[in-house]
Amino acid sequence: MELDFGGIGKQYAVDRAYDLAVARRSNPFLINFSGDLRANRPPASGGDDFRWIRRALGYGMASATAYVRLRENVHWLSDTVAAAAIEIATAQLTMNRRQTRTLRWELSVEPVARGGTKLAVTIILH
Repeated sequence: MELDFGGIGKQYAVDRAYDLAVARRSNPFLINFSGDLRANRPPASGGDDFRWIRRALGYGMASATAYVRLRENVHWLSDTVAAAAIEIATAQLTMNRRQTRTLRWELSVEPVARGGTKLAVTIILH
């Protein structure tokens, strides 16, 4: 396990940039500092008129990927089904969360370039 002070500084910079952008802009924006992301609202979904297209493309690509993984003997069926369940649950959690929560801290797990994982804790001081 390692403590990444550079990551802490980068997330602090993202948070400060977000505060500045909120004060000066009302339209949607996304701040991306090499993978540290923050947005002021979710992306436009295109409305209900195009929901079937998004679902057909999304589920079609996921199904094609699962088929190729099974055909090429890269994954077992149980791996593919478990991954699909986790991905669906993650999407539901992400899309249905509310902005009323005020967390004073965030915890994330990130891959490290040399192999392994990094545990990142962000504490909001204001």
